[in-house]
Amino acid sequence: MIATMAFSHSIANEMKPSKRQPWEQAHDDAMGGGEPLTREQWVDRFALRLAMLDEMQHSLDLLLQLGDELWPSYGGVEPEVVADAEYRAGSRR
Repeated sequence: MIATMAFSHSIANEMKPSKRQPWEQAHDDAMGGGEPLTREQWVDRFALRLAMLDEMQHSLDLLLQLGDELWPSYGGVEPEVVADAEYRAGSRR
């Protein structure tokens, strides 16, 4: 009986909907072998995430420029995390 309960519990866990964001899955798919993002990939993902959060209030060119400026300092951090932080910091200004 205990083995049956453990088995059904593990199936239930697998059937729960994922709480991951769609961009997280896309990132995992794109990263495949765990290779680091290129500067261009990082800047593009940063700008797209910030554009989504910003509801396109700023031009994509401006967001790409900001991403390019942030790359040297934050290129090792997920671009979506940096975009989220930039958006939160901007909304407090």
